[in-house]
Amino acid sequence: MSELEQSADSRRRLVVAAVELVLEHFEECSGLRDVYAYLTPGAVADRAGLSRALIYHHWGNVESNDRPAAFASFLEAVSDEIWSLSADPEDLTELARLLPDNQSDLIRVLTAFELHRVTHSEGPLWRASEVMVLHGVQPAGDADEVIARLAGLYHVVLDKLDREPVPPLVAEDLALAVSCVFGGFATQAFATPHRSWVTYDWTPQVEPEASEPDWTLLAITVESMVVHMTRPRS
Repeated sequence: MSELEQSADSRRRLVVAAVELVLEHFEECSGLRDVYAYLTPGAVADRAGLSRALIYHHWGNVESNDRPAAFASFLEAVSDEIWSLSADPEDLTELARLLPDNQSDLIRVLTAFELHRVTHSEGPLWRASEVMVLHGVQPAGDADEVIARLAGLYHVVLDKLDREPVPPLVAEDLALAVSCVFGGFATQAFATPHRSWVTYDWTPQVEPEASEPDWTLLAITVESMVVHMTRPRS
């Protein structure tokens, strides 16, 4: 392995080790605390099986030798990795292609899938990214790009339903609005899980004959948003 390859490999191992420690921390549903307070150079280096000096070497300024600044730069790289993992909608976009073709059933199934995802398999990742937001830690890249990536799911869903956003709204606006609703419901699901999965014998405004009578409050909310934010494609 060349020196350049070794450098890239050690950088990647350090970032991956830090992300593993972050997710393990939030797997335990710890109380709110300063972001990365538990993430020390020594803990990261031990997990990666490398010297902590490599953190300062890769992310520091050789001339200034400012170790706190170097570790802060490293944490920015860790934040970017977490944002990338939490914002990638590729699996959801593929799921959208397999969903029912009518609006009400699609929303009912998709909201159940999403709520289960953020409260179970991806719960630690979701909690980590939410705490980052609360503490003002934003991705170094363009935040609009993250929303644009999420909008890919909604483009597929709207094509499937033959609907379009009501101007001047666009798919990115729908993605942002629905993401905010999901975030709020996911937070509440951790506080009162017994309420989040309660179902209602509720009749949707669109295609009521195609729907099953087991709607969660999240599904009802999202269906109402889609009805008012979109229209049949002209």
